[in-house]
Amino acid sequence: MKRFAVVLGLLVLAGACDKPSEENCRKALTNMRKLLGTDNPTTDIGGDVRACKGGSTKKTVECAINATSVEQLKACGFFKNPEKKPDDKKPDDKKPEATPGSAAGSAQ
Repeated sequence: MKRFAVVLGLLVLAGACDKPSEENCRKALTNMRKLLGTDNPTTDIGGDVRACKGGSTKKTVECAINATSVEQLKACGFFKNPEKKPDDKKPDDKKPEATPGSAAGSAQ
C-alpha cells in the first residue's frame, strides 16, 4: 500500500512539473493585456492566474511573456480568441421548443 502511495505521489509531481509558476502567469497575463490594449491596473487578475496555472504549460507561458505582438501571442496558444467567425452560428440553430406536457419546459 505504501508503494502505491509513493508511486501516486511521484505521478502527481511529474504531472505538475510542466505547470507554470504564479509569478510567470502574472507576467504572461500582464504582457497579454498590454499587447491587447486591455491593461487596467485596478483589475484583479487572480482568477486568470489560477486558470493559467491549471491550464497552461511552462512553454506556453514563457512564449506569452516574450511575445512582442498580438500575432506572436496568438501563435503561443496562450489564450483562445473570443472572436466568432461568421459561419460559427447558423441561422437555423434554435433551441427546440418544449411541447405541452413534456418535461423539457421551464417550471412556472
